[in-house]
Amino acid sequence: MKKQTMPVIRRHRPALVQLHQEKAQRCEAAKQWRRAEYEWSRVIENCGTEEDMEHAVASRTACARMCLPLGSADPRMDYESVVRLEVMG
Repeated sequence: MKKQTMPVIRRHRPALVQLHQEKAQRCEAAKQWRRAEYEWSRVIENCGTEEDMEHAVASRTACARMCLPLGSADPRMDYESVVRLEVMG
């Protein structure tokens, strides 16, 4: 059986990607970090290109860090690390 090297990216839905990106950016502007994090997650679910995925993951991670009280985040398991592990594994 051939080993899969790239993660499977689900169906690309450009309209949903744009909608959730706009919502996420509005939430960030209003400093609604928890909601913005949720919207970036929806972008990740629907995006089809790796650049979009990387940007959305970075944005979601930044929002997640804004939600947390200072010093309580476990740096070993931020979203970027988890995605990197999934891609490598």
